Amino acid sequence: MLSGFPFVKYMKAVESRCLNRGVAFKYVNPRNTSKEGKKVMKRLGCSSHDAAAYQIARKGLRYK
Repeated sequence: MLSGFPFVKYMKAVESRCLNRGVAFKYVNPRNTSKEGKKVMKRLGCSSHDAAAYQIARKGLRYK
C-alpha cells in the first residue's frame, strides 16, 4: 500500500516535527509485528492493529 506513497518524505516530515517539539523519534522496522502481535492479542484481548502497535513500541524500547 505504501509503494506509491512518498514514504521517505513522510518519515522526514514526522521526524522534523518531533525534533521541533522536543519529542524523541526512532524509526522501527515493522517487520513481523502482526505475527508477533497475535500472541499479545490473545493475552490482552485487543485488536490485531493494537497488538501490532504494541509490538512496534516494544521494539522501539528494545524489549524482547
